[in-house]
Amino acid sequence: MQAFKLVYGLSAKIWIIDHWNTFCSVYTEDIVSGNQDFKITQFRSLNACLTAVNKKISDQEKKGYVLFESGMPVVDYYYDVDKYGLHPMTSHPRFRDHFTSDFYYNSLPSEVPFDGEYGLIALRSLEDMVSKSGETNVPFFSSSADDDETSDNDEIIHIDVPFESAYNETTGALSVTFDGPEKFLSNIVKKIKTSIAAAFGGIKIMGYVFLRSLSEAIEAIDQLENLREGRNLPPSKILSQMRQDLLSFKNPEVKPSEAAKGIIELLGLEATVFPASRHNDDDFIFSYNNSEFNDMPDGKPGFTPLLIVPDDQLLNSLKDKIKSYKVQNLLQVKDKILAEAKMLEGQHVLHELGRKAKFNKIAFVNKMGRPSRNLVFPQSMSLEFPEKPERQIPRELILVKIPTDNSWELPAWLPMGGFNDCPEPTAQVAVTKYWQNKYSVVPALVTSEGWDFHVPSDIDDYDGALELVKEQIYFCPSLLGFGPSQYQPGDLAALLVTSEFWSFKWPRKP
Repeated sequence: MQAFKLVYGLSAKIWIIDHWNTFCSVYTEDIVSGNQDFKITQFRSLNACLTAVNKKISDQEKKGYVLFESGMPVVDYYYDVDKYGLHPMTSHPRFRDHFTSDFYYNSLPSEVPFDGEYGLIALRSLEDMVSKSGETNVPFFSSSADDDETSDNDEIIHIDVPFESAYNETTGALSVTFDGPEKFLSNIVKKIKTSIAAAFGGIKIMGYVFLRSLSEAIEAIDQLENLREGRNLPPSKILSQMRQDLLSFKNPEVKPSEAAKGIIELLGLEATVFPASRHNDDDFIFSYNNSEFNDMPDGKPGFTPLLIVPDDQLLNSLKDKIKSYKVQNLLQVKDKILAEAKMLEGQHVLHELGRKAKFNKIAFVNKMGRPSRNLVFPQSMSLEFPEKPERQIPRELILVKIPTDNSWELPAWLPMGGFNDCPEPTAQVAVTKYWQNKYSVVPALVTSEGWDFHVPSDIDDYDGALELVKEQIYFCPSLLGFGPSQYQPGDLAALLVTSEFWSFKWPRKP
């Protein structure tokens, strides 16, 4: 793709030419009037196409058009236009380079990703979502499409049973034995086709496939094959090709930051890096939720997944811990921290932290009470701050599998702390073990300034949460400053009753 500009007087025009195989596309735009034009031409051969492209460029240069040397218009997303419909030149270059079969640009037969009955409608809805709102969460699009209620005039039958229950577990064939099976089947096929169209459509528009969308699309393709088998139809070559192409597609590689590389090197463990991208929000959550706990064979210790937000501060903190313990690597640091933590009892550590913080006990107890207002707490890890939209920026992440089934040990594997009010890693381990035994919490994410714990089940009651708040404030006094205005302990207790995550942050003082 090459972009040219023409500026004369108060007028300005943009001219962009692109080519692929035997196709050539030309986009023109008059900046002043806003008039736009897009044209695709197909030539008899690749050489003919290249000759025509060179001639078009030469002609435009003679008119005064000059190549963008910097600030070239970036084409992030690709959308079909009515005049050409499904077409390689209205598809992301990564899509057209990888998905080369003709059926990707046809709405027939029914197996193709963008079939005329369901897939094409899903693609157009996805294009509309991305172009109008800028929303790029394809998995959200797919799930919201599944949740759409059927209108009163729709005769599709809904049955509240898992889809798998409609199949023979031995053969995988469809087995529906109730009145109106075809109507039920229509609803199932619609959901299947939407999942497939969402995955392929995301690549067609953005050149990127979300991990959740990929997983759902592969499952949906397999379900379509099961449907065919249940109707005694032969295997579909198209579905087989779609499955193969989708599994072999690779998202663009982005090099990890120096901090991420340094942390991974210190850990010496298997790790996946999610770049700072608008696409990684769903990907890292999906990968974390699908990481195997305790999955090692032969009785060996299992894995506990952990998300790490890398930065220079965390990297330097890990290096400092190696130096302070006078050992060679983080593994030896971990062993020393765990040995020290064996001598500590988590509840006692919390009381000691509270004593050292010198809380005004009378004032503190007076603040303990019912929540002062209605509160909404984010049901996700604290990478996003719903009350501070300006802080909702993409962040690089590392997903690492820590080789232990004792997740309370994780603060020893990633030893941050010991600054300001942040407890030392030894104290963190003791407290985490105590809370895990009592509340089943699991450390989920670590940054240079804090931890997020996942809570599998809600706190039983408000009074129990009120007691827990005391411990949490001892552990992390800055909790009282969370949010745009300070929360009272009673507010925090109300949040804990429904929260799925506990977030502890110890901001570093300048």
